[in-house]
Amino acid sequence: MKNITTLPHIPGRNFAGVVVAGAQDWISREVWWTGGDLGFTRDGTHAEFLLLPIAAVRPKPRILSMEEAASVGVTYVTAWVCVMEAAQAQAGETLLVVIGAEG
Repeated sequence: MKNITTLPHIPGRNFAGVVVAGAQDWISREVWWTGGDLGFTRDGTHAEFLLLPIAAVRPKPRILSMEEAASVGVTYVTAWVCVMEAAQAQAGETLLVVIGAEG
């Protein structure tokens, strides 16, 4: 079986940060996102700097701190895919989210 992970590699999938190089209109913007090949076929977000295609970043919502934005990625994207792609939710429908916790 072929190993798709490049070794050695830096793990990590979620990120939030400030653009320091690249397209001029993105410099100094706060960005966030998650997933893709980060931490698998390219070094991940546990690195100090990331080199990403512009399609792999989104403007960080102002309501989220950097810490919050860097920690919600996989959970958010998983929920979005489940609701929008798997369940094919449509505008006007109601979604009931049932959450359980111990402790």
